[in-house]
Amino acid sequence: MNIRLDDPILKSKHSLDMGIQSIDSRLKQILELNNENNDCLIPSTSSFENNSEDLLSRSFYYFIHPSDVKYFSDAHEMVIKSCSSGLMIYRLISVKSKNIYYVQTSFRLFFKSSKPDSIGANHRILTEVDGESLLEKRKNIKSKFLSFDDTLLQSPRIFQQPINLSVPPIPTTTLNNNSPKLSKNILLIKENNKNKRLE
Repeated sequence: MNIRLDDPILKSKHSLDMGIQSIDSRLKQILELNNENNDCLIPSTSSFENNSEDLLSRSFYYFIHPSDVKYFSDAHEMVIKSCSSGLMIYRLISVKSKNIYYVQTSFRLFFKSSKPDSIGANHRILTEVDGESLLEKRKNIKSKFLSFDDTLLQSPRIFQQPINLSVPPIPTTTLNNNSPKLSKNILLIKENNKNKRLE
């Protein structure tokens, strides 16, 4: 399926039990949520069989890959308890063709009259290569969910880059000549550190 994703962020809104309330049209297309698939989503006894809004009454869990349901459930529980989830990596399955899509998602809890009302989700479809790589990393990290700035779902390539946490030494030659006391203190600290290493 060839779907243009000029804006990589897909959005959906859910009830507190993850029932679908609204969904981005591109995500709807990916999941094959259209009137042709009523037989897959709505029991044949439904009197609203041809109503496209009824297609959205299905729980989002319906589309989760069976191997990822527990992981997804943990994130669902986390958003209910702490108002947001970390960055999740999991798979969605389309209704009719059973295509598998690798997805990054974050959840946020929304309130109405000071009570939890709904769950908002930001999704990004990944390539199969990136998805498999991140699923493998998900198995090996201590925390199930990655933390991130929710305003921008990060690229998987960011996670592959090493982070440089080293602090560069303070060059004593660049100190202002008007502060001999500061320069002398820095030299004393360096000397003390050198002596401690020798002990």
